[in-house]
Amino acid sequence: MVQQEKLVDLETGLVSRQIFADEAIYRQELERVFRRCWLFLGHDSMLPHPGDYLTTFMGEDAILLIRDPQGIVRAFLNSCPHRGNKVCLYDSGNAATFTCSYHGWSFNSAGQLTGVPFYQEAYYGELDKARWGLLEVPRVQSYGGLIFGCWDPLMGLDEYLGELRWYLDKLLLADDLGGLEALPGCQRYRMMGNWKIACDNFSGDHYHTHYAHASALRLHMEGLAVYAKPHEARDGQPQGRQGYFEIALNPAHGLGGIYTSTEPYERDLARARQLGPEVVEQHRRIERQA
Repeated sequence: MVQQEKLVDLETGLVSRQIFADEAIYRQELERVFRRCWLFLGHDSMLPHPGDYLTTFMGEDAILLIRDPQGIVRAFLNSCPHRGNKVCLYDSGNAATFTCSYHGWSFNSAGQLTGVPFYQEAYYGELDKARWGLLEVPRVQSYGGLIFGCWDPLMGLDEYLGELRWYLDKLLLADDLGGLEALPGCQRYRMMGNWKIACDNFSGDHYHTHYAHASALRLHMEGLAVYAKPHEARDGQPQGRQGYFEIALNPAHGLGGIYTSTEPYERDLARARQLGPEVVEQHRRIERQA
């Protein structure tokens, strides 16, 4: 058992590098985090029709997410219960049957075992097919179209999300605009390292932007460099970071920032005026709710 309280100094904000490299800690995380938390699996719009599926992961477990014949989204371990081979080798698609490429066991879109080669010869017709379906993730639930799954049957999704739901409602769900739709295709990259390294980078490390994304800054790619790009000069006078509120936390606790200028709102309002008064009113109403 790893004594994790010795690895993090809450007063100084110092974190031992061991938490990013220790195998015992990683195994504890797989059990205590990934097997007990609600994990994002996909979006409703990615599975519009019965038989639509996509493959993903819950921790290190390969998952098959599928809309069954009744239109219910379900998640299964993408592993044949016979010898553990994957039953689906593709990222997404539509299928009524999934067949293991090792011994040919086949399963329908409800996870039931439907076909066993040499059923009479090898099993004398006595194999209980109802027992050997795909292992199903016990908890799958949608929140505003966002699909989550959880192996732990005790914790509800609403309880788990808690106050984070406010941010989901404001930033992701966009119900007043008709909701979100996931466009086909995806972009992926593989990073050799502990999962916490990527989380730390994306959860608020603005400090790296000027150097790790220097080429984007030089190309004026504002979408990639929005956190660190100073405002353009006006009337020949450099504006520096006006309209940008930056906070430097206690030493070693990190750096963060947020724009407080009305410039983005005014820019979007100008675009709304080009589309008509209804769009302008919609834009102003969203701003009042934010």
